[in-house]
Amino acid sequence: MVKTDLYEACKIKAFILVENRLILLMFIAFMTGCSIENFDPKPPHTTGYILEVDGKGLLVAERISSKEFDEIKDIPIEELMDRNLTLIYITYDDVKGFKVGNEIDIWLDGEEIEASYPGKAKAVKIELRK
Repeated sequence: MVKTDLYEACKIKAFILVENRLILLMFIAFMTGCSIENFDPKPPHTTGYILEVDGKGLLVAERISSKEFDEIKDIPIEELMDRNLTLIYITYDDVKGFKVGNEIDIWLDGEEIEASYPGKAKAVKIELRK
């Protein structure tokens, strides 16, 4: 009888130990999954170089190389509009950290760019390219 009680007590302790480890493992997995900051599986909608910064947004030349940017950076904006460049005016809540010449990745609010020249769109996220 004593052996049976001891056996049952050991079974219960083993079960509690396994249960506690399982709970701890699930907690670690949950916290690891929730702690990934700035994880954005979607690629940016577009990239480009900033040509102009004003209080409300950025004028960006889309999909150009650094060499192409160096060739156009000193040309007035009015003249650039006569060239075969894809320009887009991006409105964004916080443009303070950006300056002319920055290469950026842009995530748009929706996927549509207003059909004008330059095109217009609102960004939800902008990051400097590395």
